[in-house]
Amino acid sequence: MSLVMVVVGNLQGGIRGGITNTRIDGKMIGGSAMPESRLQKLRKESERYSTDIKEKETDNNVFRKQIREIKSTIHQTQRDYHATAKGTSKAENQRIKMQKLLKRQKLANEVNAQEKEIAELRLELKRLSKKTFPQFDDTL
Repeated sequence: MSLVMVVVGNLQGGIRGGITNTRIDGKMIGGSAMPESRLQKLRKESERYSTDIKEKETDNNVFRKQIREIKSTIHQTQRDYHATAKGTSKAENQRIKMQKLLKRQKLANEVNAQEKEIAELRLELKRLSKKTFPQFDDTL
């Protein structure tokens, strides 16, 4: 066992309140418990570090949120810049988007109307086929 491992073991044992008896080459190192005042001092220091860590984590979360917002703003600004460089403005881009949306909505309305008409025509066809050919009512 190396001297470093022994020293680390002693420090860990002292922090936990243990006794630091260790032998190296037949010689006793330590031999007494860590003083209570030192132990209390280390515990207070540990608590202070824990609260500092929690505060820093909270600050980091706030900073991460700010970074995301800034990146979003940068991305929007770049899009606006590229649109302006192409000769189109933000208003022009919005107008084009609105035209596409209205065209898509108009086509969707036409599809719905045609689907309803097809369904009505199928019902009419079925009704007429039952009237003309009663034996064939399940074939269509």
